[in-house]
Amino acid sequence: MKLLSDTWFLIARQARNLLREPIWIALLLIQPMVWLVLYSQLFTKLPTLGGFGTTSYITFLMPGIVVMNAFFGATWSGMSMIDDLDRKVVERFLATPASRLAIVLSQIVRSAITAAIQAVIILVVALVLGARVHSGFVGWLTIILAAVQHGTGRAAAFGVPRNLAQVPLGPKGTPFKEPINALYGRSGGGETGARNLKQAVSALLGVRVDYYALVNLVGFADLVDALGGVEILVKERLHDEVTRAAWGEPKPKIDVVPGHTYRFYGREALAYVRSRKDSSDYTRMARQRCFLSAMADQLDPVRAIRNFGSLAKTIESNVHTDIPLNRLPSLVRLVSSVDSRKTLTVTFGFDYFFGRQKSGNYPVPALGRIRSTVRRAILTPELLEQTGKAKTATQAC
Repeated sequence: MKLLSDTWFLIARQARNLLREPIWIALLLIQPMVWLVLYSQLFTKLPTLGGFGTTSYITFLMPGIVVMNAFFGATWSGMSMIDDLDRKVVERFLATPASRLAIVLSQIVRSAITAAIQAVIILVVALVLGARVHSGFVGWLTIILAAVQHGTGRAAAFGVPRNLAQVPLGPKGTPFKEPINALYGRSGGGETGARNLKQAVSALLGVRVDYYALVNLVGFADLVDALGGVEILVKERLHDEVTRAAWGEPKPKIDVVPGHTYRFYGREALAYVRSRKDSSDYTRMARQRCFLSAMADQLDPVRAIRNFGSLAKTIESNVHTDIPLNRLPSLVRLVSSVDSRKTLTVTFGFDYFFGRQKSGNYPVPALGRIRSTVRRAILTPELLEQTGKAKTATQAC
């Protein structure tokens, strides 16, 4: 307790020193603001070249400025200590009962607090300038609704574009003006964010959604490993690297050619489902549904039970769901009974757009058309397949 109280006292002293010279507060923010405002406007068209993972340069630039500012701030964090040494202030503290560790620790904590405050200010300014963090703290692969029919082996997988705007929040709710995958973060994340997102998908598709499962990038890779990998007949050339699953890891890479069957594990599976180089979000969505369909088709309950330890650890650490524990065994059996020849896949692409939002140019869903297709996919799948608006997983994959 003495260490904490001494550290807090010394941090307050350093804060008072900073407030006596407010010019330093301005200087701490001028450089990142210049980077943010100047470069975001100067290179606004650069993302059109591709490879940025976004169409907004300020969205691409913002995290780099936050990190760079924190690094630069840390390099100067020892200057106040040097100043105290020159003025014999440290010697006076050493003559007091103050904790020796607190003298150094207060400098580190003060620097971290300063960097955090700067980061918040930079993020707020960037959001005002048009930056968007659509996925909150979760790395989204895509939004997929799976409808599985008991006792028939039938299923339907619906791919919801993550950039759909004006999605209704509930049966009679106000349309959400931002892209749908921003709803999770806007709702505060966690259970509340996932529940709100589930309700929005339910209102969009016009069906009841029983459960959700939220899997982050690390969890997806570990889950594939725990299930023994997934075999895929590749239909397109992919040579790419994607966003790393966790900080400090190398970027997952993929290098495959069409016409060959590969067994994907962990990070390579992640690269396969996330790559969109030389393709589009809609191509990637179809590839993701094919991968999940293959994973369900190849799910071996015996292997799952054998690897229960690693599965349980992965699920506990990286998967958030509202599925009751007593329902899990029956759901595993239900999924393992799905027949890919009877599983329809639907992508809600351009044919299901009513138009585009003026701000952000995000697509606005044609609700009637989407809900009609969902009903037909569930109630009369053969008739929908004949129209060409849906394909079975075997045909599409």
